[in-house]
Amino acid sequence: MEFFGLDIGSNTLKAVQLVKKGNNIYQLLSFGSIASTDKGLLSEAESDLNNLTEQIKKLCQDAKIKTKNVATALPQDQVFTRVATFPKLSEEELDSALQWEAEQYIPVPLEEVNLVHQVVGQFKDKNQEKIEVLLAAAPIRLIEKTTKVLKAAGLNPVGLESEIMAIARSLVPSSSQTVMVIDLGAKATGLAVVEKGL
Repeated sequence: MEFFGLDIGSNTLKAVQLVKKGNNIYQLLSFGSIASTDKGLLSEAESDLNNLTEQIKKLCQDAKIKTKNVATALPQDQVFTRVATFPKLSEEELDSALQWEAEQYIPVPLEEVNLVHQVVGQFKDKNQEKIEVLLAAAPIRLIEKTTKVLKAAGLNPVGLESEIMAIARSLVPSSSQTVMVIDLGAKATGLAVVEKGL
């Protein structure tokens, strides 16, 4: 599927469209950046969100983006991520345990977030099999605002993820050694340790 990446930053909006030309070879089709609005996605005011929509439209036009499909990142400082340890469980048991355990890892009511998880490791602790699970919780209101702004800009959202996960996935190959990724943003700094692509 053809799509482009959009970074809705607190200082600038950035867009890039690549096309795959071979095994791990990508060609740059278009890119651009433009100043963001004062409040961006932090605002609840309709006028602020409309201004953000107009800036996104202008960016896509100026950068000559050729598709309406867009993947974007949610602001890292508004997404809660934690790695939690559990006994080795089936996927069904893990889903159930996460609903029970997530309250201690996520500092907002669970009914206000979209909670997703990924098993990122397995190990033995005192002869007991354990798993490490990456939990990510994004506020539903943030997801709704982001989707609304993108659709109002005439775009089709095909993916949302946290900034640091998107950066780590795009920069660190799964075959690499353990790497620390640091995102120095205008408003916040994000940090992740990536091991074997996780």
